[in-house]
Amino acid sequence: LAACDVDGCGDRNARLTDWSSWGGCSATCGPGEESRERAVAAIRAEGGRGAEAALLETRPCAETAPCDRADCLWGDWSPWSGCTCSCGGGQRSPSRG
Repeated sequence: LAACDVDGCGDRNARLTDWSSWGGCSATCGPGEESRERAVAAIRAEGGRGAEAALLETRPCAETAPCDRADCLWGDWSPWSGCTCSCGGGQRSPSRG
């Protein structure tokens, strides 16, 4: 018996597609990230190696505009509430929104 020619069998290893284009930024202002992906184009054949590379990549977005900041504004104080007890102590308080 003699060995067969196995050079013509092609690549036995898994293959990945090319990277997709970078997607849009996850934020319209402030920090965000964008990602791209690829997929398994061919699974490994017997004796081949499986895909070990990443299928998803992320990176920070290029400069995005700073987000507007809005300071909180307090409303006016309400009148004092009624007392929590009718005798022997209790509490009352104002509130504001």
